[in-house]
Amino acid sequence: MRSRALGISLLLASSGAVAAVVGCKGAGDVASPELDPAATPSLCSDAEVAVQASPRRLRRLGDRELYTVLSDLAGSPVTAGADVIGDPMVDGWETDARAFVVSGPKLDGYLALVTTLAPVLVRAAECLPREPARSCAARFARTTATHAFGRPPSDAEIADLLAVFDTGVATESQDAGFRLLAEAILLAPSTLYRSEVGQAGVAAAGSEVVLTDYEIASQLSFLFSGSRPDDELLAAAARGELTKPENAVAQATRLLAMPRAHVQIEHMIEDWLELGTLDATKRSKSFPEMTPAVLAAMHDELRRFVDHVVFEGSGTLDELLGSSTSYPSAALTPIYGPDLLAVPNAGAAVALDPQHRRGVLSLPAFLTGHASYDATSPVDRGLFVRTRLFCQEIGAPPPAALTMPVVAGADDGTTTRQKFEQHSTDPLCKGCHSQMDPIGFGLEGFDAIGRFRTHEHGLPIDDSGFLTDADVVGPFRGPAQLSELVARSDDARTCFVSQVMRFAEGSSSGALCEVRPLKDQFVTSGRRITDLLLAYVARHELYVRRVTP
Repeated sequence: MRSRALGISLLLASSGAVAAVVGCKGAGDVASPELDPAATPSLCSDAEVAVQASPRRLRRLGDRELYTVLSDLAGSPVTAGADVIGDPMVDGWETDARAFVVSGPKLDGYLALVTTLAPVLVRAAECLPREPARSCAARFARTTATHAFGRPPSDAEIADLLAVFDTGVATESQDAGFRLLAEAILLAPSTLYRSEVGQAGVAAAGSEVVLTDYEIASQLSFLFSGSRPDDELLAAAARGELTKPENAVAQATRLLAMPRAHVQIEHMIEDWLELGTLDATKRSKSFPEMTPAVLAAMHDELRRFVDHVVFEGSGTLDELLGSSTSYPSAALTPIYGPDLLAVPNAGAAVALDPQHRRGVLSLPAFLTGHASYDATSPVDRGLFVRTRLFCQEIGAPPPAALTMPVVAGADDGTTTRQKFEQHSTDPLCKGCHSQMDPIGFGLEGFDAIGRFRTHEHGLPIDDSGFLTDADVVGPFRGPAQLSELVARSDDARTCFVSQVMRFAEGSSSGALCEVRPLKDQFVTSGRRITDLLLAYVARHELYVRRVTP
């Protein structure tokens, strides 16, 4: 209990600056800083919105980021304990910093994890022969804090940490001093938060401040590796090189060549596809083929597909949407059936029937992730296309509509489409559902676990769909034809850039015209996803933040 109290006291003693920037909601309930309210995305004219730097902020690490940092410090994988409450997902994203609230229960769970992890860090503290313990503690504090903070700790921070060490030695033992020192580092605000405050000095409200090299290093590192900067990136920051975009782009290019960048981009695409909770998907007994092994194989195929397209294939959004090659294991043979034009072999490339399967929208992972417990979901699939592929807003259903559930899985002699077609005539529903359902109906040729089908409950399936209210419109059948429409859409390209920016910045994007300059570069580069990320790094807005009143 004493170590826990000391850890909390250090956290609170060090968090005055955090509270000043972030603001407190109450004791034990500190929220990440509020960003400017996100504008409703719109395809406005270039003259309507000027691109502005984001406001200064302290941004708490999300769960995935935090546990990657802790794993790096420990030298072995660290995962959330059962007592740690997970961060919420916002619109499918795990990176929306505005949702990262540190509640009392979450802090309690994290403190329990820190108590377990601290001894692991201490075991790496190798004192030199005849080195005084306090000198060893200072060296351990500086090295560990540098990698936990993503920057060298200040002399004042080292003094605070050594005060914790001294207290532990005086009240318990030398071992306790080292343990409390490790806990203090793990609980420090600079470990739990990312700073985007800028260089010291007084600046007028509305003006821009340049970020420090270490703040830029953390932005690059979290974007491409999901963790704090490595030694090479820290060295570049120490030399003051990263405020020059060409140097930052060179570092980003280096990071893109590392295995962690593959994982990060896989996470980005999964979040974009709203598949972050795919592993928890459940199906009714009507789908006995949906075993944990099959679900894991779907997820693995999705990651292999994304990795190949981005890093081995053309690297383009077009291939992501249109490839008729995938990387399934043998476990997915019953799902694909005749759509497999070759026998799966340990995740090697397999040609798919291009009439049915093209790109991520035809993968079993996507089709399963956008279906309900016991049936398909035309609404969910249509809503995805509107909101994630075209960045169009669909309003919440009126309260009265919530009392009119559609039981799609019941075999009452009708197809799912027939059950949902009541939306097109009901005055309470048709306003919104006329924008979603015609798209979702076009994917009815694939069931709730991604199998191609022509009949449901013995009745022929009508999988005719229609895309409206976009810069590309027209009829389609199945994800292959839908992907062809989306791939031709300039609005969809703009939306994709906006979604990538949301992943990178941990906030909702504003009006789509704000991302048009970056979208233009994306199109010029041949719509290559890694080139988009490098163009994002080269933007002036990455290096500055706006001072708010």
